[in-house]
Amino acid sequence: MPKELRELVKAAQGAGWDVWKTNRSHLRFRPPAGSTRPRCPEGHEDHRAGATSLTTGTTPSDMRGLDNLRADLRGYGLQGV
Repeated sequence: MPKELRELVKAAQGAGWDVWKTNRSHLRFRPPAGSTRPRCPEGHEDHRAGATSLTTGTTPSDMRGLDNLRADLRGYGLQGV
């Protein structure tokens, strides 16, 4: 697992998030109870379909993967990532 991803996991766990590895070696992030869900911009369809967790891979196969995860975590209210 890349160092940057380990740092994101530590930050999320320090803020009370649940982080665990799935059966297929992905990471799943669940915000603490009572946190607000991110809003979808006006005119855009919400593809999350009521999702309350974020899932990401553990390999550096996508150049934008970590940046997208950071943006998603900030959208769910995690500060300092």
